[in-house]
Amino acid sequence: MFKIAEQYYDILEKFTKEYTPSLSRVPLDEDRIIVDLDSRVITLPDSLSDFFAIAEDHRSQTVYFEVDRYFEDVDLANITCAVEYINPANQLRLYPVTLKDIDTLYSEKKMILAWSLGSEATSQGGTLKFALHFFKTNHETKTLAYSLHTLPCEATILGGMDTMVNDKQ
Repeated sequence: MFKIAEQYYDILEKFTKEYTPSLSRVPLDEDRIIVDLDSRVITLPDSLSDFFAIAEDHRSQTVYFEVDRYFEDVDLANITCAVEYINPANQLRLYPVTLKDIDTLYSEKKMILAWSLGSEATSQGGTLKFALHFFKTNHETKTLAYSLHTLPCEATILGGMDTMVNDKQ
């Protein structure tokens, strides 16, 4: 196995062990990013299509994904999920989903996942590419026992005041 693959697996295993998502409710009035698992396509709502956040925002913006709770015969509420993203600085990052809501939509078929955008995602203005990865690790064989990816989606991080000042220097 390649070194990067080992490091990637170690991170996923850490997410499985250390980040147990809380099951809580999110506000009903929040727009949600729709995830179609059959096509693996992520669709931004109109409210997020112009921009996701401002450069250097940190945990001030949370985006919510609406996704099928079940895919094939797997209950994704019981599977670890991470947001895999490439920030505007072209750095690959992972965010463990720590909030899953299986009650707000009043449907056993859907759930909501939350991503609190941190400074690594908003390090600078530009394009933020992201996808969801649902997975389960096999600790004995150090392999993925389950893995489901979406296609990447793109969002805009707008430049903030620091970006404007630094561009003129």
